[in-house]
Amino acid sequence: MYTGFMRACLHCGKELNARQKQFCSCRCHALHRGPQGRQLDLICKQCGKPFKSYRSMAKYFCSQACHFKWRTGRPSPHRRSPGSSNGIGGFRPDLGMYFRSRWEANYARMLKLLGKSFRYESQSFLVTLEDGAQSSYCPDFFVDGDGWIEIKGYWRVERRERERMEAFRQQHPEHPLLLIEARAYKALRVQYADLIPEWEHAGDPLPPKPGRKCPICGSSIISPIQKRRYCSPRCLGVSKRTPGSPHSDPRRWRS
Repeated sequence: MYTGFMRACLHCGKELNARQKQFCSCRCHALHRGPQGRQLDLICKQCGKPFKSYRSMAKYFCSQACHFKWRTGRPSPHRRSPGSSNGIGGFRPDLGMYFRSRWEANYARMLKLLGKSFRYESQSFLVTLEDGAQSSYCPDFFVDGDGWIEIKGYWRVERRERERMEAFRQQHPEHPLLLIEARAYKALRVQYADLIPEWEHAGDPLPPKPGRKCPICGSSIISPIQKRRYCSPRCLGVSKRTPGSPHSDPRRWRS
């Protein structure tokens, strides 16, 4: 209802702001609708905690943090444990090979500094999960003299990563596995980060892959995107106007 030039909530009469249309809150909206707007007793799919939600806004999770953890298998980025970060895969020129994350690349640099030989993701093992499903598990490193090592910043529930690792430990006891998580990695970072100039920190761009030249001008391509073919949008535009280039439009050159 309108009271002069002031817009008010249809249920409680509270003044509305510029973004609110008819009701000041979801509660007033639900109460105004009557029996259809009553609250429901629900159970969170992630933590199992009971919570209430209006019928018009029926939810599956009690909070955004539970929704994020159920969807990705890791805590919300706003509540991430200290020292953890997302995995950034890419080619590392100083190591001469591809790594799936900064943590794994830094651990390889530490092994190189200590003079230890290692193999990265060299062997996969067949494991049987609790529900009888067949899967495989590939540890990150095999270090001569130390055995198998797994570097893990967070666990993906949808990939059943922790379950596959535990199945590997139980079904292949002849291959001991050392797990390095956030706390242990942070201790290694404090000890070795200053000794290794190439040590990657969170937020650092990936170094360019050597030998990447722009096919138009011939200059080096400096970009963390490994699939980038041109050094600038200008060269990309030139390639689109050049017959026979990968990005040219064949419709322009029809006879």
